[in-house]
Amino acid sequence: MQDKQIPFVMIGSSLSHSVFSIHNDNMRDSYMATKYMLDNGYRRILLLTPNVKQDVMYDRIHGYQRAIDEMGLDLSSTHIVYCGDGEAEISAALDKITSDGIAFDSIITMDSIMSLSALKYCQSKGMKVPGEVGFSVLTTLRIWTKSRWQSAACI
Repeated sequence: MQDKQIPFVMIGSSLSHSVFSIHNDNMRDSYMATKYMLDNGYRRILLLTPNVKQDVMYDRIHGYQRAIDEMGLDLSSTHIVYCGDGEAEISAALDKITSDGIAFDSIITMDSIMSLSALKYCQSKGMKVPGEVGFSVLTTLRIWTKSRWQSAACI
């Protein structure tokens, strides 16, 4: 459309094209969700992501990293978990994390389906949600803390 000089506005964002677009700020949303978890005492936050080739995932990963870096924590290399978005892939990724001895007290997922799979995994391993594990789902921006569901402020 740009080549033919047809005016348009893209819904969503693009890192590879400079176009007018309307979209949410995924980097800010991820930063705020991660910061909220940190402010509520979580320090070993996993970020489950299906892939970084999509602009939205790239932005969310960077928002997470920014919040983690500001707290002075060094989690990015161990706590960003790249996996498929299916239940089997998420279970396998969490099994690997656990067998590698990587502790976590909360999980941020990129979408509701990933979150449900991660919740099922935690329940199958006897982890208490809430209590032992907190959850944040970036698509709904609802956060499960130690005692109740809360919406992340300003998101």
